[in-house]
Amino acid sequence: MATIGLYFLTVGDKLEINKGDILVAISALCYAVHITMMGKYSRRFSAIPLSIVQLGAVACYSALAACFESSAQMNAHYEPLIVQLSHWNVIGAILYSGIFASAFAYYVQTASQRLLEPDKVALTFALEPIIAHVAAFIFLAEHIGVKGWLGCCLIIAGMLYSELGTKRVTKMRALDQVASS
Repeated sequence: MATIGLYFLTVGDKLEINKGDILVAISALCYAVHITMMGKYSRRFSAIPLSIVQLGAVACYSALAACFESSAQMNAHYEPLIVQLSHWNVIGAILYSGIFASAFAYYVQTASQRLLEPDKVALTFALEPIIAHVAAFIFLAEHIGVKGWLGCCLIIAGMLYSELGTKRVTKMRALDQVASS
């Protein structure tokens, strides 16, 4: 339900799949693998080294994407990198993104997955597109329309069904009880 909801939330005026939708689906698959792997390894290893490994992987993948973008001349209308780095707002954005939106976020996710099951983490992250649309409504006065609201409702319904529709019992443990020695 959540996947269908995401489709309705992001689909354009026509009910068709485009290249961007395929990239989003691939990204979601990669993110699901990431959450599953973190669920497996976050209980075995300390949060800080795992966060460093994740940041290193993101840096490598981002460098590969930047090389591809540069070789495909997709950024011909941008200023050269050295000119961009001469602006303080660009440096501030890089520092904010690197420290808070990446390093701190990976650390919090890794530490949190010691307490929560991977499916609970995935459901929490499923709220991201809904929160993004609410923020766009508040700050940019964007409206999502009927399909968008249908998508939001399906995502929330999928989350509620996953949480309330099963009789599984989740064992919560304090963080200090699951820390590796």
